[in-house]
Amino acid sequence: MSYDVEDHLLYVCGNDTIGVVRRAGEQFEPPPIGKGYSGGGWGRVDIPRRGIVAALDVTTQKVKWRLQWPDVCYSGSVNTAGGLLFMGRTDGRIMALDKRNGRTLWQWQLDAPITAPMTVFEHRGEQVVAVYAAGNFFAGSQRGDGVWLLSRKGAMKPSPPFSDGPAATTPNLPVADATGGNAAGGSKVYQRICEPCHGPTGKGGHAEGAILTDNITAQKVITIATTGRKDMPSFAPVLSPQELKDVAAFVSTMLAR
Repeated sequence: MSYDVEDHLLYVCGNDTIGVVRRAGEQFEPPPIGKGYSGGGWGRVDIPRRGIVAALDVTTQKVKWRLQWPDVCYSGSVNTAGGLLFMGRTDGRIMALDKRNGRTLWQWQLDAPITAPMTVFEHRGEQVVAVYAAGNFFAGSQRGDGVWLLSRKGAMKPSPPFSDGPAATTPNLPVADATGGNAAGGSKVYQRICEPCHGPTGKGGHAEGAILTDNITAQKVITIATTGRKDMPSFAPVLSPQELKDVAAFVSTMLAR
């Protein structure tokens, strides 16, 4: 968030979604020291999310203006004395808004999603905006690794828009047959890669993974893990073909219990 000290407005970037919190029983024993603990598990319903940008007047506790975007909002913001509010989008656009009413004044397409706040500074009398465009794991977005410096004297052309929104999925990847997986080995892959989002039982963790459906097949698991689905990226670049088979075997076995 960023704060306007002149107008006493707090600029908030958030998301509109539906979440599920699970608590099994009334008594909870905290895990050993060093393990995360929140008294239960939580996840997100597998429906589209909307990004929200809002200006909150902290003197009245009322929203002065609000925008809704079809893509999630994971960017920080920065406001300037010149009346601008810089925001980033997961579709790769950096935007300059009128901080008084949220109207778009300028935008520029980068080559990867923006999920970090911008930095604004002066260089030789000119205002320069620095932004890191790399994507975000929990946003399920396209990946990148670029630092951009933007100014009114810039000569570069904007990058082409993403052809597929955040490009979280890679549907053209070949999907291997799920047979031959080892559930014991897959449990270690699940703990390392899947558990933070989907939880130890697939019913919600401490991040934003969807709750896994019961009796899901190993083939369905390996298909989703390979191609991605909605906000979940493909793990084909991260896991070996055998690891994909192993985790598919483990998940299907775990949810069939």
